[in-house]
Amino acid sequence: MSSPVNKFSDHLSAYGDPEQILKRQDTIISPFGELNSLDLSTLKISNLEPNAFVGFRKLWKIKLANNALEELPQDIFSKNRGLREIDLGHNRLNILPEGLFQNVGLLQILKLNDNKLSKLPSEIFSPVKNLRQLDLSQNLLNTLPHSFSKLENLAILSLTENRFQEDLSVDLINKSSVDQFLEKHMKLLLGG
Repeated sequence: MSSPVNKFSDHLSAYGDPEQILKRQDTIISPFGELNSLDLSTLKISNLEPNAFVGFRKLWKIKLANNALEELPQDIFSKNRGLREIDLGHNRLNILPEGLFQNVGLLQILKLNDNKLSKLPSEIFSPVKNLRQLDLSQNLLNTLPHSFSKLENLAILSLTENRFQEDLSVDLINKSSVDQFLEKHMKLLLGG
């Protein structure tokens, strides 16, 4: 017996273009509204409507990796308050709206790797204080937003292959926040 995720993927293939399917919240999406995890990776999605995931109110994980997304509507996840993991890696995102994560305060894992992000909105991370893993690798970033300092629960951070200056503690955000982050995690690594 196939899982609901497999059935939904089969459903997508049967109806054709995933972008068009996600616009339909009635007959196509509603039977799958109970899904916890939704994998829409590698479907060549380039555009999402603001209400694309409204029918998936129980989602805790969504994968949109390996698509062709360049931007996202600000309210795309507004009805998915239970989201704990979002994977937007390997897209073409060059900008994120300020309130993108406003209603997903339970978010723990965020993957934004391998995009074209050169700047992040100043308060983008303010609502996601529970974030434990953040992957911003392979972007065009040369600084981090002020709200980075609010990520007190962050345990895994990947910033490789960006355009940061050598002295990250001075150029990224305020020095004391970086020092506190490093001190906290050095204690964890060293067992102190």
